[in-house]
Amino acid sequence: GREDAADALSAQGRRRGDRRVIVVDGDIYGAYLRKSSDGHWIQNVSFGAGCELVPVDIGDRRIGDATHGPYRDAGIHVLGYDLLWDDNGDWRISEINAGNIGGLFRIEYLGVPGVTDRFVAWLHADHNRNSSRRGRFSAPTTTLSS
Repeated sequence: GREDAADALSAQGRRRGDRRVIVVDGDIYGAYLRKSSDGHWIQNVSFGAGCELVPVDIGDRRIGDATHGPYRDAGIHVLGYDLLWDDNGDWRISEINAGNIGGLFRIEYLGVPGVTDRFVAWLHADHNRNSSRRGRFSAPTTTLSS
C-alpha cells in the first residue's frame, strides 16, 4: 500500500519530490515536479505540495512508450504518470492515473502554451476517427411526464 511506498523511498528521494508526466494517446504533453513543503512522502498538490515545470526527458519517453499501449487499447487515452526517484538515481513509476485531465491544465498553468487547444483538437480528431468507425452518434430521446 501507500505506507510500503513511503518505506521504499530514500530521504533523498523524498526531498527530490515526485514527477508527474501527462500523456495523451502516447504523446507527452509535459511534465512537472511536485515537492512537499514539509518533507512528507506524499507530494500531491492537494496535500500542499508546490510544483514546477520540468523538461520532458528520454526516461519519460521510454516509460510512456513502454506502457501506454494497453491503456489506449482499452479506450483510456489520458494518463498521468507519477514517478518516484529511487536509490539508484532513476525515476520509477509509482502509479499511473487514468483520465488525468487536471494534470493537462496544470501544465498549461505552469507555462506550456496551447495545451488546452492541443487537447481539444485531439478530442475532435479522436471523436471523428471513432464516429467514422461506428456510425453517427444519436442521443437517446427521453420523454418527461409531469
